[in-house]
Amino acid sequence: MTDNYLQKALQNNALWCDTVCQTHGIPGEFSPQLWRNQHRTPRYYPNAITLTDTTAASLLEEEIHRMELPLGCGVKDSFHALDLTPYGFPFSFEAEWIVREPSYSNLDTRIEGVDWEQVQTPEELKLWEEAWSGAEKSPDDKRIFLTPLLEHPDVVFFVAKESGTIVAGGIANRTGEVVGVSNIFVPTGDSKIYRGGFLTEASRTFSGCALVGYEADKSLRDSLELGFVSVGALRVWIRQ
Repeated sequence: MTDNYLQKALQNNALWCDTVCQTHGIPGEFSPQLWRNQHRTPRYYPNAITLTDTTAASLLEEEIHRMELPLGCGVKDSFHALDLTPYGFPFSFEAEWIVREPSYSNLDTRIEGVDWEQVQTPEELKLWEEAWSGAEKSPDDKRIFLTPLLEHPDVVFFVAKESGTIVAGGIANRTGEVVGVSNIFVPTGDSKIYRGGFLTEASRTFSGCALVGYEADKSLRDSLELGFVSVGALRVWIRQ
């Protein structure tokens, strides 16, 4: 089960990264070993994602080195197996791939006065991204999530509102039998119950699908308490 879901989780993530890049007119390329993108990808999105652990790490490292990625570009080391430090990629952060079986019974995460909705219009998407970006957004940052994503039948942006104000949200994207959950933002004090609300909405919308993704630190702890299990570790390296 673990290996099967790990592969589905990282494939879902790579396809999602490619989908986002496609909306910017810069699709990547898939090989059995790597998803790669030689262009300047949107903020937070990598230029390479490893797709297999059956190829020697040294060969993958050399292949990534040959891409000659510029400063600021990232590599998602899906199996926590590479050492890219000699090639100018200091270690950035690590996380864990997680999965929640479709049989999991959602907890009661209703909050009085808070309503969950699906983003429907370009203006709603703009407001969603502003709420997600929060204090990290700078005046020069370009939009990441563009209108064509709203036309994708397997992509849903969820938003929670209280008195008309956005207080939480997340993205769900389906590939086959799994749904990737990502870009989750929740209030600091009530992170677990809002995260649970988002997961409930994603499960209801894509009934019968397992939820997959990756998290670290407090978000990982909350996810494990909400029915997820860890199926592997990953690293992200940023070229400096």
